[in-house]
Amino acid sequence: IPASILEVGAVGVALYCLLYAPKGFGVLNAIVVLCTLALLYPKRGLVSSMFALRPFVVVGKISYSLYLWHWPAVSLGSMYWIEPDKSQRIVLLLASALFSSISFRFLG
Repeated sequence: IPASILEVGAVGVALYCLLYAPKGFGVLNAIVVLCTLALLYPKRGLVSSMFALRPFVVVGKISYSLYLWHWPAVSLGSMYWIEPDKSQRIVLLLASALFSSISFRFLG
């Protein structure tokens, strides 16, 4: 199967499952994961080429640090702002990215 057909099919199935499937239905969640794998598997596909761009590589490098730092930022943000609005959430995201970059640089 050509990579482009596989990618279009995977995106279609994943979007359908995410948008229209009943929540908490485990089989559909597994299908979304398999579609993501199908998108990332081809080495010369459109999605793989996009993820090879520098901004995506940088986010990929700090992704685990971002995973670890986002929750303290969200918790502290919700203590300070009861229900953060969009601009406050962006500030929290940027703070998480900053701490993630620093911790990756000095600890990773």
